[in-house]
Amino acid sequence: MHVIIATDGSKQSLRAARYFKTFADEEKITEISVLAVIRPLASLPFIDEISQGAKAPVAMEKQSFRAAAAAAVDVVAAEFADWQDTVVRKKIRSGTPSTEIVRAAVAGDAELVVMASGSRGLSEAVLMGSTAQRVQYAAPCPVLVVRPTPVVSGRSARRRRGPPQHPDRSAPVGISGRRTVLHELNRDEGDVMAKVSKTDQEWREQLSPAEYAVLREGGTERPFTGEYTDTETEGVYSCRACGVELFRSTTKFHSNCGWPSFYAPSQDDNVNLIEDRSMGMVRTEVRCGSCDSHLGHVFEGEGYPTPTDQRYCINSVSLTLEPQN
Repeated sequence: MHVIIATDGSKQSLRAARYFKTFADEEKITEISVLAVIRPLASLPFIDEISQGAKAPVAMEKQSFRAAAAAAVDVVAAEFADWQDTVVRKKIRSGTPSTEIVRAAVAGDAELVVMASGSRGLSEAVLMGSTAQRVQYAAPCPVLVVRPTPVVSGRSARRRRGPPQHPDRSAPVGISGRRTVLHELNRDEGDVMAKVSKTDQEWREQLSPAEYAVLREGGTERPFTGEYTDTETEGVYSCRACGVELFRSTTKFHSNCGWPSFYAPSQDDNVNLIEDRSMGMVRTEVRCGSCDSHLGHVFEGEGYPTPTDQRYCINSVSLTLEPQN
């Protein structure tokens, strides 16, 4: 598996690489390309904040932006020096960052791009028109965008350090989960969710090709294209395959990630959480607790100001919204 890790020389881009390393499965990653893009028409084509020489003052006429980019690439590449079976390549391109990252992904047949958003404190979100948003939209493979963790203080900090809002969860949720199934059904005896089982042919007859590709084959719709990405309508979100209730609009929030986001399901046992080791990393897949259809993935610890600090990243095509009367 080939992974591209983009750096703009910022500390946040280095954190993104380190974050990826915490859960990536090095045995499945054969090649990493650490990529920096120099913007020749910008007032500062490249800014290096992470190498040892970054703090040394240099006269403008003596600056080498290619040298700065190479120094930043070296620092990020060094993070993976202990991955003995993974080839780590260093690449520098010149042009528009989003365009060059996408071109590198296409040329290198990459299966994942890792990059940061809000890299120099400008934004904690993936803004429309930002480099991260453009790469998400145009890349031929999934894009992992690592947001900066917001700094909280005072009452907000104390509130977020308080007890969890869902103490009955059977296991921590997130990409670092260790169990194959993180949530076990815990309904009282006699109140078990009805299971829906159909043949593959029956599912194909019921679902559209796009619905089948996501719900039954584990696909992912393109970011910022889903029906419910920015919907604020009050109501209940149900599984499009079997109709069981999954989420409520009261837990939906704007994450700017490109897919509908919820901080909790309507009931914990309405979804099953499965360890997912595809794409060379460990994530937590979300499936319908009734028909076992693929919904998306859940992440935690990203710093969103929600009661659970979790983000259920769900495909719109997996859901049906029933507006509140």
